[in-house]
Amino acid sequence: MADWANLMPELLAQVAQRLAGHDFIVFRAVCKPWQFASLTLKEKPPLPPWLVLAEEEKVGLDDIFYCASCKTWQSASCTLKQKPLVPAWLLHAEDEAKGKVETDDIFFCLDCEIYQSVSRYASKEESPPLPPWFVLVEDEDGLKDAPKIRRFFNLSTLKAYEFELPEASGRNCVGASYGCIFTLGHDLQISLVHPFTRKQISLPSMLAFSDHYAYHHEYRPQERFRMFVEKVALSSNPWLDEKTGLHDDHTHQDRCVIAAIYGEVRILAFARLGDEVWTNIRVPSKAYQDIIFHQDKLYAVDCHGSVVACDIDDDKRGGDGPRAKIIAPIPYEPPDYTQKYLVESSGDLLLVSRTRGGEETEDGEVLNYYTIGFSVLKLEDRLGCHDHLEENIDDNEYPYKWTEVSGLGDRALFLGRNPSASLPAYKYNGSLKPNCIYFTDDDPDNFWGDRDGGGLDMGIFNLENGTIEPHFPGKSIHPEFPPFWLMM
Repeated sequence: MADWANLMPELLAQVAQRLAGHDFIVFRAVCKPWQFASLTLKEKPPLPPWLVLAEEEKVGLDDIFYCASCKTWQSASCTLKQKPLVPAWLLHAEDEAKGKVETDDIFFCLDCEIYQSVSRYASKEESPPLPPWFVLVEDEDGLKDAPKIRRFFNLSTLKAYEFELPEASGRNCVGASYGCIFTLGHDLQISLVHPFTRKQISLPSMLAFSDHYAYHHEYRPQERFRMFVEKVALSSNPWLDEKTGLHDDHTHQDRCVIAAIYGEVRILAFARLGDEVWTNIRVPSKAYQDIIFHQDKLYAVDCHGSVVACDIDDDKRGGDGPRAKIIAPIPYEPPDYTQKYLVESSGDLLLVSRTRGGEETEDGEVLNYYTIGFSVLKLEDRLGCHDHLEENIDDNEYPYKWTEVSGLGDRALFLGRNPSASLPAYKYNGSLKPNCIYFTDDDPDNFWGDRDGGGLDMGIFNLENGTIEPHFPGKSIHPEFPPFWLMM
């Protein structure tokens, strides 16, 4: 029997740089040697978004993971000097689209460690671009004891792929970063799960947060796990050893920080890997809607458009821990702008506002809601210095200001219940539309009261002409956990 894990690194590198799209993902996932080989490529292929389809109670997926056990293939692609651009994975709830799901062409080598390190030696070659995927979540009608299946929809090939992911079954799943899914279940335990390797990292539990709902005998924490955490962001890759460039089973506690928007009033907290509790960040307001790590600091925006920044490492310097400070005046916008996002795009920090419409009832409830459009502002330095967090600035003298952005150029934004992202459309061979915003249904205040649930308000908004078109041909609806992008 051939020993695939011990192929010459030079040969593996030649193979890696000739692979396209999802095949390169599989190549990296095979084993550590293959992962290690791929890391030395000068430029890795961009990994576009996938849509995770609804979970189905099916068996017989051995053909998907027949190579998933090989660590050599997994590490081959991890040795590239520049990591591939992995856009987003969109998690959906219930997919009604029909059609045969093909899987073996993607996951044929998930097991081998050797294939992962192959591309390490192809430092002079350019690896192929990786296509977008759309990820749907589980089917609530499935049997509890049956294997939990997730489906991924590729935005480039328009194909769906399946694999088992019982670790996320029945849990509140929030898109994180670096291929992680943040999961919180009825057991109140919180984990980061990688959908391909199915590896998990335990985080402090839901009860380890400082602020909670007013629980009583009929209103217990188990009834609130579905809505307790709104968004999460990671400061760095929790799976990657920066010294070796390889994915391993050991996490790096001193490096990776997980920030979260949580609780009834949507405040901020963080934890480092290995912590036992979540630490609150002192904030000047509430109702935060998005968070992002940008230039080694955490930024957050509330429902009014007030943006704050803080240095998480302040907790290591003593005192009361990290404190967030307002860095720019609140931009004037009409009252119908209801959702705010922070996106890093080409080195700039963007504030994106999303306008929704719908039928408003007498008690203020919005029915049949839908997205009308988006506006984009860019944060600009007003004082000529890039770090103002330590300065004492008067309330009316903010260090930054907002300027209007008319277009995104060749960038495509991905917004939803996930860390917002900006991707260069030209690297995806026509599968991503430039100057467009890909969005999902992510406002629980709307879909929790809707009889159909969340997942209907999704699409692609064109900033040039203001039109909206679908990015997924099927329907994916869930009463609590609608679709979201999963960033790699």
